[in-house]
Amino acid sequence: MPRDVDPSSDLGKRKHASVRVGRSTEFMPMTDVVKRKTLPAYSTQSYDLPGTLFQTSQKGRFILEAGCAHKIRELTLKINITVSGGACRLAPVPLWFDRIEWRTSGGSDLVDTTYGDVMLHKFLAIDKTRLPEVLKGINVSENWKALPEYANGTYTFYFPLVASWIDIANVNWRHIRGDMHVEFHSTPARISGAGNITLNSIDFLISTQIPTPLDTKTNHMFATDGSIRSHKYLSGEIQTFPSVTLTAGNTTKVKLDSFTGQAAYLLFGIRDTGASNTTNGLLNGHTLNGGTLDLLDPGSSSILGNGTAIDINYLRRVIYPSLFHNDWARRNNWYILPFTDSVLASIGGSQGHGYYTFDPQRAAPNLEIGVPNDAVSAVDTLTLSSAAGGRYRLSYKGYNTVALAHTALPAAIQDALHALPSMRDADGNPITVVVQRALSAGATCTFTYTSDNALDADDRIEFVNLHGDTVRGDTVRTTRGSEGWISGGANTFEVTVYALMYKKVRVKHGHIEIKDVMT
Repeated sequence: MPRDVDPSSDLGKRKHASVRVGRSTEFMPMTDVVKRKTLPAYSTQSYDLPGTLFQTSQKGRFILEAGCAHKIRELTLKINITVSGGACRLAPVPLWFDRIEWRTSGGSDLVDTTYGDVMLHKFLAIDKTRLPEVLKGINVSENWKALPEYANGTYTFYFPLVASWIDIANVNWRHIRGDMHVEFHSTPARISGAGNITLNSIDFLISTQIPTPLDTKTNHMFATDGSIRSHKYLSGEIQTFPSVTLTAGNTTKVKLDSFTGQAAYLLFGIRDTGASNTTNGLLNGHTLNGGTLDLLDPGSSSILGNGTAIDINYLRRVIYPSLFHNDWARRNNWYILPFTDSVLASIGGSQGHGYYTFDPQRAAPNLEIGVPNDAVSAVDTLTLSSAAGGRYRLSYKGYNTVALAHTALPAAIQDALHALPSMRDADGNPITVVVQRALSAGATCTFTYTSDNALDADDRIEFVNLHGDTVRGDTVRTTRGSEGWISGGANTFEVTVYALMYKKVRVKHGHIEIKDVMT
């Protein structure tokens, strides 16, 4: 991404400076900068919420009490639910929330809005060594997919609000006036299955610290002398395009006219229109592998690509690994268009690595989506020495299915193949297979793959005969296949774009306010 740009451009870098606001100095106290020897501390805040919160789209309010901690270093939601009436599969926990709204003044003043998509994507900031255990706590596998079904029983999830404003702000809650009202705007959490989900409790687990006497005295002085305490962080602003026509091999533009401020990057995804957690529609977006992205000025000139749109595969396979702590971007069909050369530093509030200014006084730019050509499904053809008459197994990349009867129908064969841990593409995403017929029905059978990525021609579904069976099988890749656009038969889609904007959280006389960063 370009860094040395014309000063008049909307792309730029910002130098840190002290800012005067009236007679008050805006600052970051030394108690926030200097590392002192403090003792860690932990506390819990509990509040009653509706048991049906994650059964339907509704709102529940949690009160985070004033004075609950010295400084909140990390905030985690502990969510306890009961599954009853049958097994069910659940969406990743961040997608149980359409958004979380943070409010002051008895709930009347909106401080910040945190969206479920944005909360999930911020897990890219977690180091890969601690990631697996953290993901389990939010019902996500190491491949960034929802975990398997939950049987009847009680389960607890731990959802850290990674790099939220409340973590970054470093607010001294002992001096905040009034409670923080936290509004949960939920979505149904169930993907599939008959089970009902009852919320038993949500607790805020607060990681804080016990300040030194010097810090206590200093913080009290700053809280009472009228100074403005200031920190920057990233907040996601949303623009949704509910009905966008996307066709293979063509480009489409969406006008980004709802954003104001300085953005570190764009995050966007393509979903089926009206998608929900049912059938996993919120997590499973459409892939653009093989396509392009660009940001265009009103005259359709490229702002980022120097006249050429940016190759998405280049972004995912070269740029993203240098920007993130883990493989989130490689395993998800969400895309980041960076204006910063350090996404992680930007998430932490540092603006000195680049940004793009969405200026309401200028015509809005367009996000150009270059849709790749249609994907071609790979096809394997299995030829048997004779029609299968006993039991058999199939294998894929060294893993064998359970034993199957020769009369097993295509659906049963597909389920056995999909259960294999090896049935994943190069990015770890699931591969689906359509089986032509039962093996007892003829001497040949085709297996048609659907995958976000091209598959290695040497990775084929092989026939494994059981002991004493004389039937032999040979598999060849009759259609190689290629990655590309998979529309699912639809012509219009929902495009959701988040601009991760630099914001400034300021505290004066115990009052919290959020400001856009424009200079």
